[in-house]
Amino acid sequence: MERLSVQVHKLIDELDEAADSRTAFRSGSNRIGCVGSDFFIGLKVAEIRKVAERYDDICLDEIEQLLLSEVHEHRMCALILLKKRFEQGNEYERAEIFEFYIGHTNCINDWDLIDSSSPYIVGEYLKDKPCDVLYRLARSDSPWDNRIAMMATYTFIHNGNVEDTFRLALFLMKSPHLLVQKAVGWMLHEAGKYDPVRLGLFIDKYRQEMSRPMLRIAASGFPKEKHREWLLL
Repeated sequence: MERLSVQVHKLIDELDEAADSRTAFRSGSNRIGCVGSDFFIGLKVAEIRKVAERYDDICLDEIEQLLLSEVHEHRMCALILLKKRFEQGNEYERAEIFEFYIGHTNCINDWDLIDSSSPYIVGEYLKDKPCDVLYRLARSDSPWDNRIAMMATYTFIHNGNVEDTFRLALFLMKSPHLLVQKAVGWMLHEAGKYDPVRLGLFIDKYRQEMSRPMLRIAASGFPKEKHREWLLL
């Protein structure tokens, strides 16, 4: 990683001081450690937000320094700051932040990092623009890129557009990754709130190809009898 700025050093020190080692963990233990290349120091998102609020003036280069950290909570803080800059930015600044995000998806590599940022940066930016980039992410070998693409459609759905949700669901339907399967099921469920007939027809047609977790989540908004019928077929 490049040399950290004074401000990033200070921010990281605040995050690390607020961390609770009793809740720090690595996979399968309660000790400070890592999941893959990921380290968790034991900070709740609410605590990360409190620290982030004191760094409104942080620049994009400094956010990048945070995003390149091996510490999960540092990257979450980077995305909280990036989302706020996006919300407050003009169209040029939003475009810059969108491109920055897409250029750093290798750092946005856990479900909570994705779900708290992709709809509000990627989805918000693309909601009235061509979204070819989502299909590129959906074709990626990275399950995190796949989830970023799917979760971006949350914003589309809540702006009345379910088309890309159903199209991306077809791209990702056979993903072997549980966190992708669940994202597809969740976004289909959300799309069904706006177009339940289309979702019902989609499930009728593809239920045999959908994983059980994907089908269970996608169908969860339907009456229990119909839900049970799909799961038993």
